[in-house]
Amino acid sequence: MSLAHLPRRKKWAKYEELCRKFDEGVDDRSVYFAASVRTSERMAQAVEDDLELLSDVVTWGETYRHHWPSASGVYECARCSNPIYAASSKWNGPCVWPSFRSAVSESSLDYQDVPGYNGYTCRMDELYCRGCSLFIGHRFEDGREKGDVHPEAHWRH
Repeated sequence: MSLAHLPRRKKWAKYEELCRKFDEGVDDRSVYFAASVRTSERMAQAVEDDLELLSDVVTWGETYRHHWPSASGVYECARCSNPIYAASSKWNGPCVWPSFRSAVSESSLDYQDVPGYNGYTCRMDELYCRGCSLFIGHRFEDGREKGDVHPEAHWRH
């Protein structure tokens, strides 16, 4: 069940528990993982808002946004270590999250089309780790329009 469905008092208690553990140096993402596992339907906006807040609580801002590893590096799923993105597909995209052109392989992610998301006019999908169904984020079919100058630019993840 999403944190969005919990009463406000219980939801904020989960956030506080996560913050306390983080402050104590404990890297326990179980609350985040529990909130972000794929269900049979697309995620509701309230669930996505919870995940964004939890992600900010866990990392105190997106730690990989300005992280540029060697071209041979691979970003893995935080839950199951499934390879998700090659470092070579990363680019400096338009949002606060890291941007990638494509998954490391077609078998890395599951895609779920979401028509009409937040007023976007391009195609948009939710992304889930194929290894454990963890919500990874979104992909938008507007990479070139958002500034990706790579010859293979099309999607932005």
